[in-house]
Amino acid sequence: MKKLVFACICMLCLTSCFNTRMYVGNMEPNDPVVEVNEQWNSHFVVGLVPGKDAKMKAEKFLPNGQQDYMVHTYTSFVNGFLQVITFGIYTPTTTKYYVPAGSGN
Repeated sequence: MKKLVFACICMLCLTSCFNTRMYVGNMEPNDPVVEVNEQWNSHFVVGLVPGKDAKMKAEKFLPNGQQDYMVHTYTSFVNGFLQVITFGIYTPTTTKYYVPAGSGN
């Protein structure tokens, strides 16, 4: 029993959260940004099978045809919690869209 508890603790310590940022146009990592939209993405079987909303076009989520923007995709606590309680069958991620703070959008 102690070995099982130790193995579970080790597995929890080795986990991490998925996190990626893409800068499009003239965006730089240190630019001040404003969030303009948020979307959940569905994946199945530990993220191996994409759901119908896994492919998105940024233009759909940005105001006024914005050319400079940042896309941040990550696994939030709620996303990870859903993944744990479904044993990895459903693995959602969250995508947020940001534009430069001074862009007027």
